[in-house]
Amino acid sequence: MSVKDWQTFHVRPGNSPLRRIAGMCLLLQRYQETGLLQGLTQLVGEVTLEKSRGQLEVGLMVRGDDYWTEHFDFFKQCAGLSPWLIGPDRSVDIVINVLLPFTCAWSKKNGWEELAEKAEALFRSYPALATNTIERHMRKQFG
Repeated sequence: MSVKDWQTFHVRPGNSPLRRIAGMCLLLQRYQETGLLQGLTQLVGEVTLEKSRGQLEVGLMVRGDDYWTEHFDFFKQCAGLSPWLIGPDRSVDIVINVLLPFTCAWSKKNGWEELAEKAEALFRSYPALATNTIERHMRKQFG
């Protein structure tokens, strides 16, 4: 990918694409032994409906190392950055928008109905997220 393709103008330092990529790399490293797919579907399978809020998010949260707590780009420092590369708010978004829908669909396709039903029940237990520009655009398109 060319440097020209990166859009970082008007991006808050805490949302820097490099910080997000670093967070994803550390998340992949966390699930290196089991693999990301197995690790995350196992996480969904192990949580209880009563205590799922927070447990799923913790499985996705990534705290930065010393470098990323002070940098938003290579060699670009910034004071006051969150120590989280994937923090509590972003992990809730990932759980609701990615993890649970994917786990439900993947489980159904592979004949794991019990896990699919659990992922759906967990999804329904979460409150609705705030709408964003993409969702508003799609609602307008679909009426």
